Amino acid sequence: MASQAKGQAGAAGSRLPCRDGSDVATDASTGDRNGPAPEEAVKIIDISKEGKEEDDAILKTSCRKNKEEMREAFRVFDEDGDSYISAAELQAVLARMGLPEAGCMTRVRDMIAAADRDRDDRVDFDEFEVIWPVALMSS
Repeated sequence: MASQAKGQAGAAGSRLPCRDGSDVATDASTGDRNGPAPEEAVKIIDISKEGKEEDDAILKTSCRKNKEEMREAFRVFDEDGDSYISAAELQAVLARMGLPEAGCMTRVRDMIAAADRDRDDRVDFDEFEVIWPVALMSS
């Protein structure tokens, strides 16, 4: 039966199924699949690696830039430079922005509590980094 299948392929070649459901043409005389020669395949892989390295570099640069922008935003809220945002500092910034939440210290404390994971009644940079993207999306 296997010899019958070989004979049916003949000189014209045949098609072999691939895992993704497509098929690949083969040369009946050699059994080789059509496609890039091995040295060409290596070049394709090298090119794709270069692209990935460039993409990774762009992503790292973008992340670094976002981190810097986040630190800059944090410094706006951290008026006294002690690396924490207190309720009073948050209230002052909200007031400068003209937001009504600044008029209610209870509301300001609730905002601090929402970000304050270690429950020290202030927000450090790590806590700010978690809440800031959420705050931006809701505004």
